[in-house]
Amino acid sequence: TYCRRTGASFYLTKEDIACKPIVLYFGFEALDDPEDLYRAWAEHAGYKRNLKAEKQSRLSDARFEPYRFKGLVLSPLHQTLVKPDLVMVFCSPLILSHLILAATYDGDDMISHYNGMESSCKEGIIRTYLSRQCQVVSPGMGHRVLAGVKDHEMIFTKPEEKLRPVAENR
Repeated sequence: TYCRRTGASFYLTKEDIACKPIVLYFGFEALDDPEDLYRAWAEHAGYKRNLKAEKQSRLSDARFEPYRFKGLVLSPLHQTLVKPDLVMVFCSPLILSHLILAATYDGDDMISHYNGMESSCKEGIIRTYLSRQCQVVSPGMGHRVLAGVKDHEMIFTKPEEKLRPVAENR
């Protein structure tokens, strides 16, 4: 969000990311005991009823293998410094519906996942990158609180190879 508001590009590493779960999901660090992540969310965040519900809600989480990447580049598309692996479009629900129609015009299907947390990063970046499929993302609390995403905004993500087909199917 800061990129789109300022026009600046960033290379982010684990030291630049305040959200510890996303540092783990991006694979910038690894836990000795993966249960620690579930316990921390269950004990401190309170988003789910209990530890069992916390674990259940994360069964389909998208994650990068630990240490696969050292960082990531965030850049406004119109002045990007690198060829993007994916694009995040922040938009209204109306525009989102048009992007979904364009992405599915040639018969593709879209399946989105959401458990209420880390969705902008986990679903918008990681799942899009791994699946190479477009995603509809409801911005997570971090994006809303820390990055200033507005209440009326949704996110549509698409992998690089789908940029042209989606644009041409408008």
